Amino acid sequence: MFSLLSCARENPSPFNQFEIDATLRIYLKDIDGMNLLNILDYRSENFRIFKDVNGQAVEIYNPQSDTPRNFLIDTQTNPISIILFMNYNAGQ
Repeated sequence: MFSLLSCARENPSPFNQFEIDATLRIYLKDIDGMNLLNILDYRSENFRIFKDVNGQAVEIYNPQSDTPRNFLIDTQTNPISIILFMNYNAGQ
């Protein structure tokens, strides 16, 4: 699922504004349909997310963020999934 919501800066009314939410939910399964995120030796630190900056792959890492690598593992879903927080600003 991918969703992107925004608001107009010209209209400061709190009733006409939306929070920007750009996320992508990812399910990882093998050829037999087994969830690859639901294994005993799974380690989220092995995942790396990169963005393209002027043709260069730059790893996303912000230690001050609640999600320093721009993703989290959602264990509340069945099957378990990764939520990837997309950049909604060209400067990010």
